[in-house]
Amino acid sequence: MSFERVTPEQRREQYLRLAEKARERALESPATQNVFLRIAESWEIMARSAVEIDEFHSGADYSTTFRRTRSWLRQNAGRCCCDNCLGFLISAHDSSVRHAVRRLAREEGYYRYSAVCDYCGDERTVTRASDMAL
Repeated sequence: MSFERVTPEQRREQYLRLAEKARERALESPATQNVFLRIAESWEIMARSAVEIDEFHSGADYSTTFRRTRSWLRQNAGRCCCDNCLGFLISAHDSSVRHAVRRLAREEGYYRYSAVCDYCGDERTVTRASDMAL
């Protein structure tokens, strides 16, 4: 296991892989094709701005990651997000994200359970904020 910081280029490549995966899922699932195509477009936008995102989010500590996680989940209330996707979306380290979501799961309006992630489409442990989340 490596503890080296992910470079913007590695993050860009990861975003592009996730976009490709979403496009594949769009082809496999005609009923939800539009949703997966919009998700793919979002990942591609993230890929194009990987350097700027990295500069903006660099140096986050646990409390900063917690605030970003809470804010992002509230802005996307009702959507399930796994720790991996959440880490990429807010540009935070996995350990910080796991710490934040476990802490949030104890607060009213936040839920953590096993389901399909709305962003990568994999079945994992996800976190979701309700409309009533603080």
